[in-house]
Amino acid sequence: MTLTERKKTYSKSYRDFDSEDTYRVNESDTYSFHSDDSGIHIDNDWERKWDDGQTDEEHHEYSSARDILNSVAKIFNDLGKLGE
Repeated sequence: MTLTERKKTYSKSYRDFDSEDTYRVNESDTYSFHSDDSGIHIDNDWERKWDDGQTDEEHHEYSSARDILNSVAKIFNDLGKLGE
């Protein structure tokens, strides 16, 4: 049973290219923070959608103290890059 759950999604859109064409890419990175009877853990769902129909997805679960701290550090590092 989840006692507390919060989600935060970061999105960005950009152009990418290869030798054949230029593509519009939409990326989203969603972090779900859970606190329940089993402890604290973070789920990370990452998705990249290309305008040619291709989709890339990854899912990560962080439950150890080291993984949670590394994940939070990555979030703050990525937030700093948003202003660039």
